Amino acid sequence: MSQEIDYAIVLADLESRRAALDAAIAGVKAILGQGPMEALPGGSGTITPTPHTGTELKDVTPGVFHGMSVSEAAKKYLEMKKTKQKTRAICDALLQGGIESGARDFYSNVYTTLARTKDFIKLGKYWALATWHPTRAVTSQTKPHKKARRRKPRAERAKRVAAAEVASSSAKAESA
Repeated sequence: MSQEIDYAIVLADLESRRAALDAAIAGVKAILGQGPMEALPGGSGTITPTPHTGTELKDVTPGVFHGMSVSEAAKKYLEMKKTKQKTRAICDALLQGGIESGARDFYSNVYTTLARTKDFIKLGKYWALATWHPTRAVTSQTKPHKKARRRKPRAERAKRVAAAEVASSSAKAESA
């Protein structure tokens, strides 16, 4: 008995297995901090990196940022992407990567963390790692602290208060 093979079903099965393997490979590469790699057409056997557009989140596998702080996860994400990113892209990637946050406004939380951490620098609307721009001076992105006003010693204040009370009581006595 000859049995016919439905090649459309076989092809669909093989493609679904390939997609699962590609996702697993991308996950391992993300853990290692490498970008996705793609073989050159023509079967030369050499490998070249796939270009990144900065808006794709397929490089981020769920759980890759689990248990990390926002600054650690953002640093790892920027190292994975190897290019500057907007705050929204960083937020989306961290959430997709499984970072845990109870913040009401996660965007503001990420922005503030990036602004306060010296590992990151702001380039217009984008964030980059400070190590990528070693010639750029690391400056504080917050306002400088005002110098505290020096208060007078307690004894001097007490004398002024007593003198004021004496003056007010003598003024009351004169008016009466």
